[in-house]
Amino acid sequence: MAEIVLSVEDVSYSYASMDEEDVKALKNVSFDVERGSFVAIIGHNGSGKSTLAKLLNGLFLPKEGRVLVLGMDTQDEDLTWQIRQNAGLVFQNPDNQLVTTIVEEDVAFGLENLGILPADIRVRVDEALEAVGMEAFAMAAPHMLSGGQKQRIAIAGILAMQPQILIFDESTAMLDPMGRREVLSAVRKLQQTKDLTVLWITHFMDEAAQADRVIVMDGGRIVMDDTPQQIFRRADELEQIALDVPMSVKIAREMQKNGVELDCVPIGMQALAEAVCRLK
Repeated sequence: MAEIVLSVEDVSYSYASMDEEDVKALKNVSFDVERGSFVAIIGHNGSGKSTLAKLLNGLFLPKEGRVLVLGMDTQDEDLTWQIRQNAGLVFQNPDNQLVTTIVEEDVAFGLENLGILPADIRVRVDEALEAVGMEAFAMAAPHMLSGGQKQRIAIAGILAMQPQILIFDESTAMLDPMGRREVLSAVRKLQQTKDLTVLWITHFMDEAAQADRVIVMDGGRIVMDDTPQQIFRRADELEQIALDVPMSVKIAREMQKNGVELDCVPIGMQALAEAVCRLK
């Protein structure tokens, strides 16, 4: 049986409101995440995705229920730093995580705050930069890098802490298509080679389609939880909650409307091309 590294148990969270009643961002959310899996979380704006991300590494604490990271309860203040070392959070804007004027110093920043020995810091920084393919930019100025490169440096800073879980809160939202592809590719490689567990919060359906599992949120609740193939088979339901489907699925649906039935729901353009070839 696969090891559970993250458990969300009947969690609710509310934001204070100027009105008498607080605004509930999450309502009785529950799910488990297995070690080494790549889980995408999708939902329209206001569905609770970003609130959930901050709950997963203890930035926010549940109003009801509990979040367990490697068995550690985020409500336990004595475990806060240990939890955040093991569940690294990468934000939407990399500039919010870059704090120095030299790339390698930026990656080392969190380690210095933890009191890691200088010799160990050197090794961890070099390994983290190599892991994201940015070792050639160790002495560069972060502000001179592209958006995708900045995001990879932000990821390296988290990797240097040697977490077991990586949480990405719409981390490609501010990037161009090339930047999105390079960041997702780097993360997928890390997940597969270092046995990391990844939670990928996104509003890009083509990114979600590459996950092992997709969780769909609406109104602060989980409304679907399945493989990409099964989730995007329910395109009509997704559209009802203001979500899109990958381009390959859109094309397949148009083909179906014109009387061309494929033998699968094609997740990705390669899968679509193969399904079309099988028609012959």
